[in-house]
Parts: sequence; C-alpha cells; structure tokens
Amino acid sequence: MNPPRHGIVIDGLRFLREDGDPQQVQGTFTVTLDDDAPPLTNTRMHVDFLNLPRTRSIVNMNGLVVPRPGVLHFRFVLDNGVATEYTVDIEHPPVVAAQAQIAMPGGGAARA
Repeated sequence: MNPPRHGIVIDGLRFLREDGDPQQVQGTFTVTLDDDAPPLTNTRMHVDFLNLPRTRSIVNMNGLVVPRPGVLHFRFVLDNGVATEYTVDIEHPPVVAAQAQIAMPGGGAARA
C-alpha cells in the first residue's frame, strides 16, 4: 500500500469459514505495526456466520492512524488458540518535487 499520506482508514474486514468450522467464534483482534508494542488496537470480537460460508464484521478501531511506514499485522486469535494473520506493507508517500519561481526584475518570473 502506498498512500498519498499517512493516516490510512481501514473500513472493514471479511472472515471466511470452511466446512466444519463453527457458526459462531469469539476471539481477540489485534493490529500492530512492525510487531511493536503496544498494539494500535486490541479488541474482543464475536463473529456469527449465520449459516453462510463468509461474513463481514465491523471492527470499530476508533480512527486507527498508521503513524509511519512499516508492516501492519492484523491478527484474529480465537479463544481455542487458532489464529489467522494478514499483513500489509505500508510504504512512504511518494515525494513530489516542488517547482520554485524566482521573481525577475520588471515583473517576470523564471522557474528553477
């Protein structure tokens, strides 16, 4: 991910269920940057698949701000110890070179 600036908003997560998995699961959802402590967010979750193979759950991250480039780790650890993780590389925003204008005698301008 190469955002135009930092302060990225993550709007939702989707969970997939395989045959034989329970309809409802509970666990802890954590987001860290480069595995640094403390986590950017850490919350308990309850996911109900409602007899469907996938579901979308909303995790309120209270305006999660990614303060610097690095690797974001999204982890969901179920109460039974099973864990899943998704990582996203966050790169520096692109550098934009500014053009300077130099005032010339007589009211003209030159670009540097």
